[in-house]
Amino acid sequence: MPTPAHSRDYRSPFTRLGITFAEAEHGGAADFVVHECGFLRYAGWNHRGIRSPYWRLHHNSAPGNALRADGVTYPLEPRSVLVTPPGVTFDTIGRRAVPHLWVHFTPAQEFALSLKQPLPIRVTAGTRALLAACARSRGSGEAPAGHRRLHHLCSALLHAVFAAMPVAHYHGYPPRILRLLEHIDRHPSADLSNPRLAALAGFGLRSFEKWFKGHVGQSPAAYVAAARIRLSCRQLALTDRPIDQIAESLGFPDRYYFSRAFRRQMGCGPATFRRGRPRASTD
Repeated sequence: MPTPAHSRDYRSPFTRLGITFAEAEHGGAADFVVHECGFLRYAGWNHRGIRSPYWRLHHNSAPGNALRADGVTYPLEPRSVLVTPPGVTFDTIGRRAVPHLWVHFTPAQEFALSLKQPLPIRVTAGTRALLAACARSRGSGEAPAGHRRLHHLCSALLHAVFAAMPVAHYHGYPPRILRLLEHIDRHPSADLSNPRLAALAGFGLRSFEKWFKGHVGQSPAAYVAAARIRLSCRQLALTDRPIDQIAESLGFPDRYYFSRAFRRQMGCGPATFRRGRPRASTD
């Protein structure tokens, strides 16, 4: 979906203000890819039209600031954390310099989540302890042991927050659909044609197409195309891999076909999208 002309499209989750985590630190089976965690007493947190291809968690341990999206204002306060999914354009409202914790991340099974707007989630005693531990560990996060500990704390915090998320914000997909969507995410360069996906799901072709669209709301081909572009945004934002390699890793026949498909969905080419990376993101 093209970025509105008035928005500021922050492609990179790395602000240069927080502790960053390399892709290799996550291993092969992480439920969350943690990109960055930061903790500041942030003065002047007033930014307009922020939009990113990754998820954000915000928590302020004192009231006074807020985030606004689609005309709705979400206060940042001690009793809740705010989770914002990718693609949401929002403004930040920083009336006070208050202790401010953020985590930039991507869920491994993003396709299972239906969240489209920021969501406040009430802080439990366990979540509060993890928030405090993340804030304390932020100061020693550059040392190898402290860095690893902070990474584990961020993962634990995200698990606690998502465990408290109402089930209404998860797609009610049957297990067979979830397995298929996970296969698409894990093997984007594989044969993901309708006949192959139908065989994997155990359906005949026509029955499969009707079954898939009934649950997902898109044809299998449209979903696969969108998933490949979503995964390409992550690679363009988080890695320095050449665009040709990214295209090949996602099953596109060549860079030019990939560029045309990317432009149709994102409103710009992949090279233009990537050039937004050096701009520091605003937590």
